[in-house]
Amino acid sequence: MISSAASMAWASASALVSQFIVGGIARIIKKFWKCYSEAVNVGKAQAHMLSKMNMLDNKPVNLAGFSLGTLVAYYTAVNIKEKNRICDLYLLGSVLDKNEFL
Repeated sequence: MISSAASMAWASASALVSQFIVGGIARIIKKFWKCYSEAVNVGKAQAHMLSKMNMLDNKPVNLAGFSLGTLVAYYTAVNIKEKNRICDLYLLGSVLDKNEFL
């Protein structure tokens, strides 16, 4: 039979561990959304750079992205002024929601 002191210690330890796990998950999710918004901003800035600067003599470019890089590639393609500038767009392991494409 487990003593009441051991039972209290177990309950206290399990509450502490569960609070640590939930807090860690919350921090990870918060960092992910910060990185998500920064990737969107980088895509917009990259589109601006491709549009404004005479990079590559205005030749078509291929964009490829993996994971959060798909946001950069996608938002570059969406925000570029010369639509014929993008030849191909490759999004691998994307974090984009299918509703963002519609």
